[in-house]
Amino acid sequence: MVFKIAHICFCGNVDQTEECLRELGYQLLFSEKVCPMEITQGMSSKYNNHLRMSIWEYPGSISIELLEFESYSLREGMIIPIFSGRASNNSLVMKENESRILNGHKYYKAAFLGYPAYVATQKQTDGFDFNSFMLISTNLDNSIRFWSLFGFDCDVQTELYACLKFQCRFTGKCFFLYLEKNINEELTIEDIDSPGFHVLSLISNSASLEREKVRVAGVDVSALEQIVINGNKMDVFYARSPEGLVAEIISIC
Repeated sequence: MVFKIAHICFCGNVDQTEECLRELGYQLLFSEKVCPMEITQGMSSKYNNHLRMSIWEYPGSISIELLEFESYSLREGMIIPIFSGRASNNSLVMKENESRILNGHKYYKAAFLGYPAYVATQKQTDGFDFNSFMLISTNLDNSIRFWSLFGFDCDVQTELYACLKFQCRFTGKCFFLYLEKNINEELTIEDIDSPGFHVLSLISNSASLEREKVRVAGVDVSALEQIVINGNKMDVFYARSPEGLVAEIISIC
């Protein structure tokens, strides 16, 4: 059973990204250099001998894993983050003439270090939050079916839009995935080394059992592999969502 969102990954200029995260209030949990797992190589644009990773946390918000590869894919990450509250800084440029309503609040199109994002001003919400993100889907039903396997419940669905909710089993905190249908867009995929926001990481009580469950349901999955991160041995596998996103499922051994 998936019980928590671990983090969302970001690839980009490390110095700029760290400065931006600090301005938003994120704090560094740990940083280390690791050898990429074999199962990542089939989902990367090029073979990487090593990478540097760091985990950044903000209370009540989705953690961010900052990745530094030897080289990066030409395909950008597919996740569009949705920031609320005190989220305006030098690295997050808001377009005040382009807005939309999400979850009852007005959000403006923005660019996080040049990559697409949405942001609400302090007037619409209290404090800072990163608890929502968006994906573009070519088939809402397939997307909803996939994410429901990992604990996401569909709150709202129309012809062109869906809102899915994930509730952390420990804290009760809710996180939201917005799916927007784009019938004119061809299916694309992202790589593990794609620049921008990409790869949603989920924590399960058993990655092995989780993998078998979704494999039987017809999901394209990688092999299971073990890795040691920050002194913790973990089981990991990857699954490809209908939108082309890479989902990472981990469990502590």
